[in-house]
Amino acid sequence: MDRNAKFIAALKRLQGVAPIQVWPATVKSIQGTNCTVDILNTDLIDVDEVNLRADDEATEGVLIVPRVGSLVYVGAVENAVDNLFVCQVSEVDRVEVKIGNSLVTIDKDQVKAVRDKCELTLSDKATLKQDQTTIELSSGKVKINNSATSLKSVLDDLTSLLQNFTVTCAAPGSPSAPFPATITQVTQLSTKINQLLS
Repeated sequence: MDRNAKFIAALKRLQGVAPIQVWPATVKSIQGTNCTVDILNTDLIDVDEVNLRADDEATEGVLIVPRVGSLVYVGAVENAVDNLFVCQVSEVDRVEVKIGNSLVTIDKDQVKAVRDKCELTLSDKATLKQDQTTIELSSGKVKINNSATSLKSVLDDLTSLLQNFTVTCAAPGSPSAPFPATITQVTQLSTKINQLLS
């Protein structure tokens, strides 16, 4: 017996044990991990509490949220109408994958991944956050900042310092020294750099 024939025979044996009926349906609304559907070619309309995943109580796993108005296939475990579930979707509004303390959410506008204190968001820009520190890529530019300062501010201070750098010349041939105000600016710049960069 070839592989396909074995598979079909095994399915036929299961049908007597735990039959599952499947019907096409249209999604009417979404309620958390459930949806309301109209089962096509029947008088079953506004059928609610159709499960979007195997266990409503689960804190981990994959959640595929179908688009309202789209076609889905709805199954009934042991033909019980109070035990319906979505087994296949045609259009998706959102997908969530949660494993441990990692969560990835994908919808039409963005992809977001969160793990512990780190968060990555991809939309029309890319943003990486950890606590008070943020790195953002947008419109061909990079923005790096934390609660104390930003890389732009540090580089602006450096540019200003270099433009206004002054030294004291005691006499020709004598060593030169920066003005005290210049030393203060260099010290402040060093402090800012240490607040932002490791």
